[in-house]
Amino acid sequence: MPTANPDPGSPIQILGIAWHLEQDDPAILRLMADADRLPASFQHWQQIADQTERRLRAEGKVTIRAIIDPATFPAWCQRHGLQVDARARNAFAAEQAYLKGRS
Repeated sequence: MPTANPDPGSPIQILGIAWHLEQDDPAILRLMADADRLPASFQHWQQIADQTERRLRAEGKVTIRAIIDPATFPAWCQRHGLQVDARARNAFAAEQAYLKGRS
């Protein structure tokens, strides 16, 4: 996995990937407004997420897994004026990547 920045003068781009834990999968599926668009099994979801992560890293991008906690995510969405859906998951992942990049 390349983590070196090919151009030392430019900042490293960190991409967040919305992620959740297997034990949280049933709660995640109950929460999400777009649950019908998500894989029905955690194993299928994880396969897709892993492929995405590998592809991004192969492209030289630095990734982080932005873990969604089903107990706190709805409140995060409300604070940001978002529905509990893909747009919110992507915004959360982007925020986590931004915060990681600042630390």
